[in-house]
Amino acid sequence: MSGFSNIVPSALTLAGDFSQSESDKNAAQARADQVALQNDLIESDRQTQAAERRDLLARQQATQRAQIATWGVGGEGGSSDALLSGLSQRSTSELAALDRTAALRSARNRASLLDDDSKSSASALDLAKNGYKVFSSFYDWMG
Repeated sequence: MSGFSNIVPSALTLAGDFSQSESDKNAAQARADQVALQNDLIESDRQTQAAERRDLLARQQATQRAQIATWGVGGEGGSSDALLSGLSQRSTSELAALDRTAALRSARNRASLLDDDSKSSASALDLAKNGYKVFSSFYDWMG
């Protein structure tokens, strides 16, 4: 009978470890969902900022064309094209920087998710070790 009393606490420990494992899986899924939502928000924010920058470029170019026209210089060729081209290049550089920043933020989120997965793998290994201890103690008792 004393062997049975040793097995019950071990079985309860194993059941608790299994429950903890399920809880870890649920937490990992919740974290994955959170990261996906954050990445969607990052992408949405990037798209909004890109649209705002394109609109700003269009307004700046229209303003520059109007100023060039008031100067009586004409809107074609030479320095007017260089000015408008410079605005376009600056806007393109800003959009590329915005894309890189969004990509880095999303990558950081995915990396944090991978860190969480490695912690989860470690707890799964601990669960397996604990299960082995329970069964080995049972077989040692049966011995």
